[in-house]
Amino acid sequence: EIVGKVAGVTRLPAQVVGAIDIHQRHSLVDVATEHAEMILKKMNGIRVRGHVLRLNLATTEDAERE
Repeated sequence: EIVGKVAGVTRLPAQVVGAIDIHQRHSLVDVATEHAEMILKKMNGIRVRGHVLRLNLATTEDAERE
C-alpha cells in the first residue's frame, strides 16, 4: 500500500521507492534522493489505512538504530 500511495499521490513511478522497513509505530521508506523533498511535501498529511502520515527525512543515525 505504501508504494501504491507514493506512486498515486506523486505520479512518480513505483521504482522510486526502495526498501520499506515497517515497525509498530513508524516505518522507514527508501526513496530516490532526487524525489525525497517532493515526496515529503505531497505525502505529509495524507491518510493511509486511517492513519495520517507525518513524514520526516531520516538520518543515517535513525536508520542505524533500527
